[in-house]
Amino acid sequence: MRPVKRKQSALRSPLNRIVGTEANVRLLRVACTEPFPMTRNALGKAAGLEPKGAYVAANRLIREGILRLEGRGSRQQVALELRHPLARPLQEIFWAERNRVDDLIKAIREAARSLSETVDAAWIEGAFARNDDRPAQPLTVGVLVSSKAVGVVDKELRTRLESAESTADVTIDLAAYTRPDLETAKPVVIRRLESAIPLFGPPPVAYTPVGRNLLRDSKPALRDREKLQALLASVIADRILHDPAKVEAARRFVKERLTTASDQERHELLEWDSILRSMSSARLYQFLRDPGERASRLRQSLPFLDVLSQKERDEILRTLHLESVRNDAS
Repeated sequence: MRPVKRKQSALRSPLNRIVGTEANVRLLRVACTEPFPMTRNALGKAAGLEPKGAYVAANRLIREGILRLEGRGSRQQVALELRHPLARPLQEIFWAERNRVDDLIKAIREAARSLSETVDAAWIEGAFARNDDRPAQPLTVGVLVSSKAVGVVDKELRTRLESAESTADVTIDLAAYTRPDLETAKPVVIRRLESAIPLFGPPPVAYTPVGRNLLRDSKPALRDREKLQALLASVIADRILHDPAKVEAARRFVKERLTTASDQERHELLEWDSILRSMSSARLYQFLRDPGERASRLRQSLPFLDVLSQKERDEILRTLHLESVRNDAS
């Protein structure tokens, strides 16, 4: 793209520089939608940028006055400068962007759940789930159904998704699987399903040969469910201590789940909501590691798993595996 030769007023057109690069937009998206200040490194990581590029872009936005510095030294943090006249409008834009996708996923989940008598599980797969979809590329929804129900579910679900397609201006493709389809899935299909975003029911890879082998191999090492949940909570606690924004993301997850939760699940979700609202990051860190009855009970329904990235989930699984191996060895 050729440089623009004709200049424009900095006062009239500040967005030319504020949102002039993708790196700027990515950093602003995080700063506008997360309530906690972050280091430049953490901000860049959340935005999916390399440290050097994130540092340069953050400094550029600080100079423009849309980000501000907090604190001193190596742990100096940055945050959205709310006194900037464009801060609130930018927040509204990025929240509208996020809400569009959140509402779409919620609508897909509700449409699939409405057919739960014939749909055993539902998920989103393909380019969107891998986070590399292109403009106007269809979003693919996968469902697990019986062989007899494939045609009926396909027709019914397409009808119930029409409104969501129109509202979000996106095309939704359906991929119906039966248990035999997944149990005999080829490696290329399994690789595609490994990145799927579950909507309800077990993730699709659990039904594949890979999922069955993983379950079989992990049973001896992870048979004590309470110890597993305590270890998982401990690893997540470390993540929260270094990235408090995950607490707010967990609250959003709880709020969404409350709209469709059963009475029993609703009770636990409300308890989690109270904890997430009232506890500081340091106190929540201690609670997640607490061996007491209440913490042990609530660890069975951790609301943080859905707010972790796929990379973070993989890291946690590796940590759990190494820890379980050490426990077996001792």
